[in-house]
Amino acid sequence: IRLDIQYKFITAWKDIYQGIKYVKERDYEKANELLSQALEAGIKSHYEIYHFRAIALLHLQRYPEAIIDAKEVIQLAPDSIDGYFCLGQIYLAQEDFENATSILEKGLKLKPDYAELKSLLIKARSSTNKTVAKNFVEKAKVCFENLSYQESLDFLIEAAKLLPDNTNLILNSISLNLTLLKFNEAEKDAMIIQKLNPTWPLKNFTMASKVLKVKQGRIGSKSKWFVLKNRILYQYRLNNY
Repeated sequence: IRLDIQYKFITAWKDIYQGIKYVKERDYEKANELLSQALEAGIKSHYEIYHFRAIALLHLQRYPEAIIDAKEVIQLAPDSIDGYFCLGQIYLAQEDFENATSILEKGLKLKPDYAELKSLLIKARSSTNKTVAKNFVEKAKVCFENLSYQESLDFLIEAAKLLPDNTNLILNSISLNLTLLKFNEAEKDAMIIQKLNPTWPLKNFTMASKVLKVKQGRIGSKSKWFVLKNRILYQYRLNNY
């Protein structure tokens, strides 16, 4: 019986080494198979087995199983960065940006200088901002369709806070400020676009030019037409966000 047990464990360790090798060679099906066999043989105290199987499951897009393994890595080795980094990758693959951000922030506390984790965290935060901003834009569309222009602008401003470099959002804000006859605010937005895109061709500054003309009173009786035109432009940009 002892010989059988020894043989079983020797075979299991061979499966582990071979499974890790397959992960590095990107043969994830075989890696998952061998690492699972090792775990079934009773070798469950080594977090590296769960770690490499989680990586294999991630690439096989078997996310719920991968999450279980990554969490087991954190349980077995709470001071290791591996579990946090792997779990963050899985959440990102699922587009669960909130959980990805949370777990990666915890990992960064363990190893503040880990460049790859920092990069992944930036991606997660950026994606979170984009998701929230998109929800604000959707609300802005509804308000616009109900002719609630000020509420639409308020939602748009919240979206722009999350994505300050998104020129399309700023152009939306310009158009809606003009619709509300808020010429000073529209001019400020136009200046932001000029700073963000100093190399743009002049035709892209048409909106900024119109803002200045309105402020200086150069379009006179055409003002109603101008405001109506900007309502149309705003609606178009919202639909193409």
